[in-house]
Amino acid sequence: MPNENGKDGQPQPVAPTGLWGRIELVNQKFAYFIGLPIVTLVGSLLAAHFQYVAAYEDKVRTISKDQLSAAESAFTDVSSAFSNAITLQQTLYFNFHAAAANGRANDPQALEAQNSRTNFPHYEDARISLRENVDLLARRVELNIDWASDIDRDAANAGDYGADPMSRIVLGQYDFDCDATKYMPSFKYDRSKVEVPVPPDVHKEKPSLKPLGIDWYSAKHELLTMYYCFERNHDRILAAREWSVGNTPSHPKMSDEEIHESLDREAVRLHAFLTLAARRIEKIRVKFRPAVWYCHFPGVRELYDAVSNKCSPIRTADTRYAQ
Repeated sequence: MPNENGKDGQPQPVAPTGLWGRIELVNQKFAYFIGLPIVTLVGSLLAAHFQYVAAYEDKVRTISKDQLSAAESAFTDVSSAFSNAITLQQTLYFNFHAAAANGRANDPQALEAQNSRTNFPHYEDARISLRENVDLLARRVELNIDWASDIDRDAANAGDYGADPMSRIVLGQYDFDCDATKYMPSFKYDRSKVEVPVPPDVHKEKPSLKPLGIDWYSAKHELLTMYYCFERNHDRILAAREWSVGNTPSHPKMSDEEIHESLDREAVRLHAFLTLAARRIEKIRVKFRPAVWYCHFPGVRELYDAVSNKCSPIRTADTRYAQ
């Protein structure tokens, strides 16, 4: 009988016999040599994946902080500028109206007259400042509120420059009617977008010109229409402005009731802008909420994100194709 002990007296493994024994021996040796690199490779891939996720989430936190700060800053600047100018505009008119209604329009010592003389320089300063900055404010609102809150927007494929023709100048060209109910801001599904037809005289000069589209879910559109109507009301309260500086008031272009309603609509437009902008800022905050648990699994994150973009609140794009 063969000796199964080695030189040191320890038992030696018995070599397998037969075909299946040889196959098992080869498989054991193959698994031993191949298993170690596979484990190392899988471990390296997992480590790299979680390092990527951690770096990505750090980037997301930074971008989230910057975008929210920019959106809140734009919201504060716009709301403060318009609220101040609109309040002063209404104060001038209602002082004039109250003085006329109480028979004190010709009394320079009347409380309403003194109040208007004090407020008039502030109103002019606020209006001039608003006129100087309205275009910049519109761009800030578009960039930091409209675009930042659009989860599906891809900056590298954002379309042509000038795709949105809306501006305060275009509103004047289309003779936008600030007093028409159909052109008041609305968040109802069937009224959130309206079209302003091309005026007949403009259509004769430019027959290819299309109607002007207004989207009430755009903070930029809300701001520009609000400013345009503020300027229209500035013209309408000419009598109050003249009275505020001691001149004889001109005959108003509209009745008191019509001016009251127009000033009320101005306040409604401001309220609509504030409501929309606040909701947009909340949408930015929601966009950067932590991803659900399955977004952290290798492969699952990429597959799910390719369909819904829910795992990655910010996306990368090939800038070579960005115009």
